[in-house]
Amino acid sequence: MGEAQENIDISVLSLYMHWITADAIKERIRLDVKGGEGQVPKAFEAMGQDVSRMQTMVVFYALLYVVVEGYRELKLKDEVIDALLG
Repeated sequence: MGEAQENIDISVLSLYMHWITADAIKERIRLDVKGGEGQVPKAFEAMGQDVSRMQTMVVFYALLYVVVEGYRELKLKDEVIDALLG
């Protein structure tokens, strides 16, 4: 293992993994849900898409909250992030 890899704080790595998960969920918001084509009225299909996006956004914000909580708990410092959280 290289020296840079040996000095990685496992807590920061864990926080980063939570961020990656939240970011993946955020990307899911842009996708359409498959199914129902031609089987339900178009209005219901559109409503289903909206509800799916909204629920995905709820999960994203919950995961993001965990990341912010971890950032603060670890007492990490970054000017850009601190300004966004301020």
